[in-house]
Amino acid sequence: MEYRAEKVHRLYPVALDGHYKIVCCDREILGKCGTTWMGAKRLIFIANNPIPEGERIEVSLLWPVRLPGGVSLKLVIRGCVSETSGNRITVAILKYEF
Repeated sequence: MEYRAEKVHRLYPVALDGHYKIVCCDREILGKCGTTWMGAKRLIFIANNPIPEGERIEVSLLWPVRLPGGVSLKLVIRGCVSETSGNRITVAILKYEF
């Protein structure tokens, strides 16, 4: 019997409001979104407009936990739209920062 060790990337239910930006052909497409699921490698959100697969995207989310002193954090995720179903968008995360 052969066993393969596979790394499982879990998704967690996370509901955050945010904005997205797509830069395509020297123009920016901006929109609003709400996350539904998030993991280390993928983000799933509902966009206010459909987004084509393959687009590079930047998603900015207001993080719910504040630093001491009440300082707000913003999570910025950069990636590529890997799957769509209407306005349900899946992003393969390439980079993120607070």
